Amino acid sequence: MKKGIDVSEHNGNINFAAVKAEGIEFAMIRAGYGWTTQDKKFEQNVNGFFNAGIKVGAYWFIYATNVEEAIKNADKCIEVLSKFKGKFTYPIGCDYEYDSDSYSEKQGVKQNKASRTAIIEAFCDRLEEAGYYVSLYLNKNYIASKINYNELTQFDLWLAQWDVAKPYKECGMWQNSDKFTVAGIKVDSDIAYKDYEQIITGAGLNYTTKAAAPAPKPVKFQTYYVRKGDTLTAIANRFGTTVQQIAADNNIKNWNLIYVAQALKIRC
Repeated sequence: MKKGIDVSEHNGNINFAAVKAEGIEFAMIRAGYGWTTQDKKFEQNVNGFFNAGIKVGAYWFIYATNVEEAIKNADKCIEVLSKFKGKFTYPIGCDYEYDSDSYSEKQGVKQNKASRTAIIEAFCDRLEEAGYYVSLYLNKNYIASKINYNELTQFDLWLAQWDVAKPYKECGMWQNSDKFTVAGIKVDSDIAYKDYEQIITGAGLNYTTKAAAPAPKPVKFQTYYVRKGDTLTAIANRFGTTVQQIAADNNIKNWNLIYVAQALKIRC
């Protein structure tokens, strides 16, 4: 479990070193919103947190009336993120909430469960196709009554639920307060339950470099010459190995057929 915060341009200039000193381990940073607008502090925040040794993820606020506009949101998000390939070892959040619905209504479109679900899924699918690890930023009300959540469970959940002792639903990340103060600024606080860095870098997502498998240790052998009365079982027990291993290393087909003075390779 790791402690984090989420921020946007509304949090102003952040003292990143002070945030690190107060034990914050990751930051979810707003990248932008709609299909035209990058957050004014995004680049400053990404570089500041990253250089301070704080792991970073990002999120995008959705303004879309339909699936086509959701994909435009996703494409703009991908464009903005592309400047920082390899830096995001936390998810890319899809942020759909009340202001997303208000935007649609101002455009003359009233959303329902099915349409909201389709918008969210289209955005997330586009991000996944581009190689990003996606998380849904949703509150309890949206999960329960505003979307068809059962159609979106393939995506990670970043649950917003404040002023409770624990999240009501299993999630990868929990936004547990909007009244947290760190380094003199008021921010939302988050808890990550998953080891996102291992998950994301291990799969090479978010344009990180997939961790290379450790090089196999070189196999060393010693030579043993079979003596009268020896069996493979007795030899294996003597050297702390198995009959199967000795047979494989020496291309022995019949485990009962060995002969005196036969040279056997035994793993050290």
